Amino acid sequence: WARFFLKEESKLNKRWILSFNFYLQDEISFFKKEKGLWKEIKTGDYFPFSKREIKARPFAFNIEPNNENPYFIRVKGNPSRIDLTLLESDTFFEKESENNYIYGLFFGLVIAMIAYNGFIFISTKSLSYFYYTLYVFFYGFLLSTYSGFGQVFLYNRFTWFNNTGLAFFTGLMELFLILFTFSYLKVDKSTPKTYKAVIFSICIGIFVSLSAFLFPYGISMRIGVFLGTILALIVFFAGLYKIKLNY
Repeated sequence: WARFFLKEESKLNKRWILSFNFYLQDEISFFKKEKGLWKEIKTGDYFPFSKREIKARPFAFNIEPNNENPYFIRVKGNPSRIDLTLLESDTFFEKESENNYIYGLFFGLVIAMIAYNGFIFISTKSLSYFYYTLYVFFYGFLLSTYSGFGQVFLYNRFTWFNNTGLAFFTGLMELFLILFTFSYLKVDKSTPKTYKAVIFSICIGIFVSLSAFLFPYGISMRIGVFLGTILALIVFFAGLYKIKLNY
């Protein structure tokens, strides 16, 4: 729970927006007084985008602090984090437009990378480019979810992607990263230690994806992060080892 008080001392009666900026919060209940009665507004990534009071990337709420009123927020989920911003409505939408522009450039680059490497795969039939294309795709998908854009533009009606799907696709991202490494470095049984490490990493990716359906979301994401760190180290040292072999 969180409680705070707001009072607007100016006489301009501006419209204010309270923004909750942790985009992976499962459930958020916002309580405010209207005409002497408490009103509850529920949102979060467990709820479809259409249920939000303000159709924006953050979980946003209208407030009118004409008097020194108390406000309450209750959050549920794993993980949980309270990250609040209070902005005048025009400023809020201006900042969101700026963020959309900046992130749009970044995701445009991700799409360009997918298209470019996908074209090379079609031209060369090299599996390295196929694996890399899928790795970039799932990496971009995860970033869009963490930054809140996935809920707005990609799957605003399908809340599965915000939780179980997130852990599932994390495993797929890790799996295709190691498959790309396996193919690009041409790892085979002639380097048995590296070969065994890569096979172990492939099992890690598969296990992380399956853990999304075996464990609660919070546990499966912790598994993904922990094993992903091990996988990244294996990829890094596999590259160094192949350099040592003058590859």
